[in-house]
Amino acid sequence: STLTYNTTTTTNSPINSSVQQNKKLVHENLSLFLLQSLHSFPTGIAKSMYKLHTSTTRPLKIWIVDNSGSMQTGDGKKMLESKGRVKQMVPCTRWDELRDAVLYHATLHKELGGAIMFRLLNDPNWVLHQKKT
Repeated sequence: STLTYNTTTTTNSPINSSVQQNKKLVHENLSLFLLQSLHSFPTGIAKSMYKLHTSTTRPLKIWIVDNSGSMQTGDGKKMLESKGRVKQMVPCTRWDELRDAVLYHATLHKELGGAIMFRLLNDPNWVLHQKKT
């Protein structure tokens, strides 16, 4: 004989409600752990970021990324990390500094599940169009 078990539950059942609450709690704890340990966010900021990214009315974040020629200027700074060493600020171009910020925020939104869009300020093909005319 075969033993069967009905795994379907109604959405109003106490068991389903409890499972959903546990999933939310696990997700929240994991998200807070990531924000605090990987990104060094203080507890209050980590909780605020989590609430923002899990609310039903999540705002779309749109970045306008400057890709003008001035971004090659070497007056930027970025964090340099290496295993077993203290993080330090090193000089770089503005573009390198912006690239690190964009990658950081893209990764953060991927981990938290938020909506984000990056747009270039200038047409990346502008120089090519100018040379053809």
